[in-house]
Amino acid sequence: MSLSCFWDLEKMFVGTTNSIIAYEIRNEGEFFDEKSILELGKGVTKLAANKKSLFFGSFEGYIGMLDIQSLSKKAGFTKKGYKASSLISNDGFLVAQFETGLGMDKYVYIWQIKDDSERPFLSPFSIIVSRSSRIIN
Repeated sequence: MSLSCFWDLEKMFVGTTNSIIAYEIRNEGEFFDEKSILELGKGVTKLAANKKSLFFGSFEGYIGMLDIQSLSKKAGFTKKGYKASSLISNDGFLVAQFETGLGMDKYVYIWQIKDDSERPFLSPFSIIVSRSSRIIN
């Protein structure tokens, strides 16, 4: 499994085989306040973020959304039988690629992200990616 990591000027998030660990970054690159913020059954495959939210993908086909300040869970989506192999985010959209364990069938889901605590994701738009296509993160 490859290392999944995201950081900004204040925090660093590392995805591991069973959790996401948050570090607070202090002066001169010192790390403090290590905190395991999420326990997952089969590990983190990818991390992405925008100014307000941290997104993570898992081997179980789950995409989750955490509030970056409070580190509390906001929303989630599951595509059973697939793993989340790529995540890209900006302030308006989240794009995730899912693939089977053999890497044969690939799907791309696109969500619009809203500033709405009740429904931060709009329903995803799905694109089927042909078996010969490759999306590079």
